[in-house]
This record gives sequence, structure tokens and C-alpha cells, in this order.
Amino acid sequence: MLSLFDTLAYTRRLKTAGVDGAQAEAFADALQVAFHEGVATKSDIGGVRADTAILKSDTGNLKEGVTGIKADVVVLKEDVAVLKTDVTVLKEDVVILKADVVVLKADVAVLKEDVVVLKADVAVLKEDVAVLKADVAVLKEDVAVLKTDVAVLKADNARHGAKLNVLQWAVGLHALLSLAMAARLFGAF
Repeated sequence: MLSLFDTLAYTRRLKTAGVDGAQAEAFADALQVAFHEGVATKSDIGGVRADTAILKSDTGNLKEGVTGIKADVVVLKEDVAVLKTDVTVLKEDVVILKADVVVLKADVAVLKEDVVVLKADVAVLKEDVAVLKADVAVLKEDVAVLKTDVAVLKADNARHGAKLNVLQWAVGLHALLSLAMAARLFGAF
């Protein structure tokens, strides 16, 4: 609501008090401008009060938000501390793993050398197996010959066995007869 200012009445009062007319009019104009531009009305004050209430509410909300953010920052700082510890542990693990990799590389180099030696040994063993197979083949042939010889000897033995039995019987008989004769001869003396 605009306040009404009577510039004419004000100018008359100033002139009555002894102020020059031009100055009195200038003062009145200046106050008129000041009242219209710089004076707050009741609606202006109501608007400011409403804005102030909103600002207070917003300030309360902001304070709650800041409190929540501060709590989040505390949690984040704790999380960062845990992560720093984890990073330190992981760095130590990486150092250990790098050392293990060096050892494993050395082991792999040794194993590669062993594989080369084993391949050479396998080649020698293959040669030995080939020689042994040849020897086995010769031995099989020898066994076949020996089996034939044994069969021949068995047949000969069967033939000669009967002769041997007769010969043994004859020798035994001869020995008995010789003893009997000797007994007679010596018995007669």
C-alpha cells in the first residue's frame, strides 16, 4: 500500500518556516521520491516475512543436509582409511607375487632344461628298446631252434631210453652174475 504524501502542504510549511520557495519545492520532491521508492509497504513487509520464513525453513533443511553430509564425510573418511589399508596390503601382495613369479620363472627354466634332458633320455631309451626288440627277436629264433633241438633230444632220449634200460638191466645182470661167480670161486676156496 502506497503512502500518500502531500507535497503542496509540505512546501507551504517550509515556506512559512522561512525556507526559500525553490528549496521548499526541491525538498518536497525529494521526499516524494524517497517515500515512493524507498519506503516499504505492508505488503512488501509481508512478502519479506514470507521470504524470511522460507529462508529459515531452507536454512533448517540445509543444516540437516550439512549434518547428513558431515556424517557421510566421516563414513567416507573411514572407507578411505580402509581402502588405503587394502591398497597397502595389495601392494605387499603384489611384491610377494612378483617374487613368486621370479621363482616360478626360474623353476620353469629348470623344468625346460629337465624336459630337454628327458627328451634325450627318451631318445636313448627308444634306441635301447629297438635294440632289445631285435635281441628279443633273435632270442625267439634261438628259442624256436632250442625247442626243435629239445624235441629231437626227447625223441632221441625216448629211443635211447629204452636202450639204456636194456643196457642198465644187462649191466645189472652182469654184475649179479659176476658176484655169483666170484662167490662160487671164493666160496670154493
